[in-house]
Amino acid sequence: GSPPAPVALNVITLPGSQIQVSWTTNDGGLFKAYYATNLTPPVAWTPATNTPVLVGSQWTLTLPVDAISCRFYRLQQ
Repeated sequence: GSPPAPVALNVITLPGSQIQVSWTTNDGGLFKAYYATNLTPPVAWTPATNTPVLVGSQWTLTLPVDAISCRFYRLQQ
């Protein structure tokens, strides 16, 4: 079969102390969100522990903003 289509990860900053990370996919259960505090090799990716919620056709993950002001996000199957 053909490889799955790429999935775009969208990040939206919310008022207060949260951000929303969302992605559109037909099979969101196969993806898990990870974050890193920097991209200097070797990059240490940490699983996001919050549970994504399906809203329409988008999976949405709300994450707290803490003392670490810079984070990089990715999805992984």
